[in-house]
Order: sequence, then structure tokens, then C-alpha cells
Amino acid sequence: MTWRDQYQTGSFRGVGFGTRAAPLEGGRRVALHEYPFRDLPYPEDLGRKARRYSFEAVLIGADYFAARDALIAALEQRGPGLLVHPYFGRMQVQIERYHCRQSTAEGGTAQFDIEFYEAGAAAQPDATPDTAEAAQSAADDAEARLEAAWPDGWAIDKYPPIQEDAGGIVEDALDGIDTARKAIGTVTTQVNSFVGTVQAIKARVSSLVLAPANLASSLLGVVASVRTLASTPLAALQVYQGLWVYGQSMVDPTGTGKVATAQARNHQALRRLVRTSAAINAARAVADAQVYRYIGPASPIYSATGTQAVQVNGRAVVLAVPDTPGAVPGFASWAEAQAARDAVVDAIATVQMDTDDATYVALSALSSAVVAHVNAQRPALGCGGSYTAGAAQPSLVLAHRVYGDATRSDEIEIRNHIRHPGFVPGGVPIEVIR
Repeated sequence: MTWRDQYQTGSFRGVGFGTRAAPLEGGRRVALHEYPFRDLPYPEDLGRKARRYSFEAVLIGADYFAARDALIAALEQRGPGLLVHPYFGRMQVQIERYHCRQSTAEGGTAQFDIEFYEAGAAAQPDATPDTAEAAQSAADDAEARLEAAWPDGWAIDKYPPIQEDAGGIVEDALDGIDTARKAIGTVTTQVNSFVGTVQAIKARVSSLVLAPANLASSLLGVVASVRTLASTPLAALQVYQGLWVYGQSMVDPTGTGKVATAQARNHQALRRLVRTSAAINAARAVADAQVYRYIGPASPIYSATGTQAVQVNGRAVVLAVPDTPGAVPGFASWAEAQAARDAVVDAIATVQMDTDDATYVALSALSSAVVAHVNAQRPALGCGGSYTAGAAQPSLVLAHRVYGDATRSDEIEIRNHIRHPGFVPGGVPIEVIR
């Protein structure tokens, strides 16, 4: 195809014109750095220059006035417009300036010198809601509401039977929290500090039961600190699940007398505080859990910025890590994320049945924030499907059957928490990426 076949009649915003010449100006934006006592400068390339299209356009005819006025109107219209370039085709351009020449010596013609710049779209910053931060903020608000309202439900009385019973149930609550914490199974400096804090609160329990605001603050701090002891947010979630039913075996005093009424009131208040705090901190743990996506076996091919090598069943693999600084391993599959979300939402709904109005509203907002955060993780976790093997088999065999690629066995193990790569259980659905 010759150039004449590709040549097009020039026009701008639908107004046509003839073309005598159409220069194009372009290049690179360069900042030239010249240094003392150096003969060679350093040219810093700052990107491509905007292309400038110039035209020597002409309108000819006895009635060229109408065509001239139409072209002037098109050139003076606001914003970019469609240019049909005789040599480069269709493009969006912004008029910079034009010059129109008319003379009696060349009657019946109008000559235009026009300069256009190529026009791009105004780049807008991408905004992504920080669902994790929104959930953490909602948890802070719910805890603040709980801490503010809880003292109203605590009976303050120096009468020995009431004070002693209050101290006893507080110590039992601390023991219950510590017992749940032991499921983490790690002895560290942080654990020693946690145990020391629990013992310090026990030493002051007789005075704390007479200062419910301080008591609430101390107990809430102990429950919240469990998150710092767990190796992963999901490990902390398991601890909090044990506290959602705290006090099930607690026997409330019966009777209508002053002592029994005050003791029963304190029992109920303490259960409410521990259970609600556990639900709030479980929501925080879910918000902490970031998506770690399987990339491949550890090797120079897979190892790069934004990845982290971890051990899975004695073999090093590489996971894609989130951009969040300090992010820690969390959800490995959508099924796992769903289960955590639903468990926390159910726990919040349960504690809402025994709380004041302000805390109820704050807990509702927290529940919505947790749902929004977990649902936002689904694209990163991939579209999951299920596969049920007929019998136990090695993950290598299963990966070959499902994906046609035995090297993806690590992915199956991570997603389904397989304890041994040689024995993926049969008859049980496992999650795979379809």
C-alpha cells in the first residue's frame, strides 16, 4: 500500500482543510547537568516530550468564508478535539495557537498556520479503601464504648462477702485468659511479661474491684495483649474463640438479698466484659491477617522484592507478601478467610444480645467492617474450587492430577494446611484454584 493510499484529508472537529505541509516536533525532555572540571555532561532523561503537530492548512473556494469561520470556531472551542492527521491518522489534540492569513492578491483563499499538542487524559490518583485500618478503627471505638459503659453494671461494695466474691471471680477470669493463652504454646520474653502483668493485677485485685473503671482497663489490656503473643493473627483468633464462651461453668448466686443480687450482678458484668473484649480482639486479629499468596518453590526465579521465603513441610517456598509494612501471614485460602469472618461475625452478634445501646451500635459497625475487610481479600486469594481425592495420596500426585503440574504441590499444602506432603487425605474436599 503506497503513501497515497494511506493519505487522509485533514480535519479538526469534523471541519476539513487542505494541507500544504505538516511538520511534527518531538524528542525527549532532558535536564543537562554540567559539572565543574568535567568535560562530559550528564543528560538526565525525564521522559518523552509532548508531540507538537503543525499545519500549513488552506481553504479555497469562492465561498471560503463559511469554511474559514467553521474552522476558526472549531479551533477556539474549549478542550481537546479529534484531529484527522493526513499522515498519522486520528488522534486527540489540544490547540495551542493558530494564525490566519488572507489577502486580495490571493483572493478566495485562507491560509492557516496551526499548532496542536497531543492530548492525554488527566491522570487521577488511585484510591483503595484501607479496610484493615477501618476494621481496627471500628474495634477501637467498640472497645472504648464497652470500657465507658461497663462500670455501670459493676456493684461496688466493701461488704466482705461481696468484695471477696468480686476478687475471686476477677482472679478466675485472669486464670481463664491465661489458660486460653497457653494454647499458643510459645515461651518468650513477651509471655513472661504477660504472666507478670496478670500476677500484678491479682496483687491489686482487692482495690481494683472497688474501682470498676480501672478494673475494666486492666482486664481489657490483658485480653488485647494476647494478640501480641501469637505468631500469627489466626493463632490469636483461636485463643479468642476459647474466650467467647468464658464463664459457661460459672455458677451465679441465687436469691433476692443484697449480697446475692450484687454477686450475681458482678458475675454477669465480668462475663460480658471478657466475652465482648474477646470478640472485639478477634475482629482485630482478622483485620491483622494479610493475604499470603503462593508463588513457587524457593529459587532465584521466584525470589524477588515483595516476596518472602518460608518453610512448608521442610521445604522452602516463596509467598507474595502484602505491601503493608510489618504484615504477617494470615489467610492462605478463601475458605479460611470465610470461616474466620463468619466466626467473628457470629461472636459479635452473640455478645450484642447482652450489651448497652451505644456498645451495640459500635459492635454493629465493627461487624460490617470485618465483613468488608475479608471480602476485599477475595481477589488476592483467587477463585477457589474444591477437589475430593478418592484415597490418601502424596501432594505431588494430587497437584499433577488437578493442575497437570506437580510443582504446585506446595500450593495445595499451604491452602489446606496439609501436615505431611505424603498424605493428603482422601474423601475430604480440599480447596484448589480453578
